[in-house]
This record gives sequence, structure tokens and C-alpha cells, in this order.
Amino acid sequence: AFYAELDQYTVADLARSPALTLIQVAPPAR
Repeated sequence: AFYAELDQYTVADLARSPALTLIQVAPPAR
């Protein structure tokens, strides 16, 4: 999930790619 969908697919992304979780936790600088 992207920043926009972060709220909806946070759990799904977290379970799929823990690496992406770090990126999502960080502020949406990009």
C-alpha cells in the first residue's frame, strides 16, 4: 500500500513486507 492507502492496507503491507513498513512509518517525504 502507498501513503494514501497506508491507513487501509497498513496491516496487509506489514505482514507482506516488513521492509516497506519502515518506509510507511517514516513521514511521507516522497
